[in-house]
Amino acid sequence: MSHVPAYVYLILAVLLYLGIASCYPRRLHPARLVIMPAVLLLLGFRSFLALFPTPTFPDLAAALAGGALGFSLGWYRAGRWRVMTDRAARRIAIPGDPAMLAILLGSFAFQFALRYGMAAGAAWVAAPGVQPLAAALWAWFAGLAAGSSTNLMTRYRGPPAAAAAT
Repeated sequence: MSHVPAYVYLILAVLLYLGIASCYPRRLHPARLVIMPAVLLLLGFRSFLALFPTPTFPDLAAALAGGALGFSLGWYRAGRWRVMTDRAARRIAIPGDPAMLAILLGSFAFQFALRYGMAAGAAWVAAPGVQPLAAALWAWFAGLAAGSSTNLMTRYRGPPAAAAAT
């Protein structure tokens, strides 16, 4: 591990901070619900193309399947939450949830292992299923965050009576 750049540890510390902060109930502006899914999507896409510059049809199909599965699971999970909306203050109160911590750390660990395997010349990285699996996992992580955020945004923008009761 002596060859791991120092900035990787800084990234891990930031992800730990963000993930632990999401474990506690909080009130936030609904626009903030878009930030984490967008970041996960952009970084996953960028990382995938950096490691696998020529995606194939199976990679794209795996990404779509992983993203759809993650989105569905994220939507379902957030649908069970009790949220409070305050449209006058433009805030939505959401419960603490350790899932974002798991998503961030899982994404970090997966990317770290993949990049370490490539740098070390590990044989498993060249296996035929690794590229579609990478596409599916990155899309799954982004889909989880996007599904829960979309559910919360939909509930925030819904009818005032329904939003207050959920």
